[in-house]
Amino acid sequence: MFARGLATSFVDSAGKALADIKSGLAEGDLRLVERAAHTLVGSSANMGATRLQALAVAMEEAARRRDGAAAAKLLSGAQVRLDAVREQLESEIQRGLSSDQTGHS
Repeated sequence: MFARGLATSFVDSAGKALADIKSGLAEGDLRLVERAAHTLVGSSANMGATRLQALAVAMEEAARRRDGAAAAKLLSGAQVRLDAVREQLESEIQRGLSSDQTGHS
């Protein structure tokens, strides 16, 4: 199913971006944090995950200012938002599958 593939791709990409941000913060590599946050901004925007997008924008801006502490404070919130988006996507896909199986679309 196309929607499932799209959702999986987004969750995988966003998860990798968050892992890169965490790694960049641990290593003091704020350029990596900035790039990964920028990636997360775009993918979140494409999926309509506006709260996650807003957190990613704030992390990107913090990294650009070389404020690792500010970026680090946002990381756990971004992970919580990604988990919420993942659950919502899974729920919507399941509803879509149920509708398809009952003949409703």
